Amino acid sequence: MTVKLHGYQYSVYSWIARLALQEKGVSYEWVEVNPFADDVPRDYLTMHPFKRVPTLVDGEFVVFERMRSPDTSMKRSAVQDSSRSSSKIGRGLASSSP
Repeated sequence: MTVKLHGYQYSVYSWIARLALQEKGVSYEWVEVNPFADDVPRDYLTMHPFKRVPTLVDGEFVVFERMRSPDTSMKRSAVQDSSRSSSKIGRGLASSSP
């Protein structure tokens, strides 16, 4: 079964997917999809309901990226933790002058 990569020639994300497949040595078929067109094929919209690119298809396995909005279940990292003072970071950078 041939791997198919649906993407748009001007999409940075499509190029990243192409480079990753090439780096891994995976042969694939390129399928050009213009997500900005008024007539995006219906079969593509069933694969990627958000009308974005790229989408990778390997047989019955379909992978597409979607935007995720932050929710309360996501853990905050130490950098994002509001209880830590950002001034520590600023002082550390300011005091490291040569």
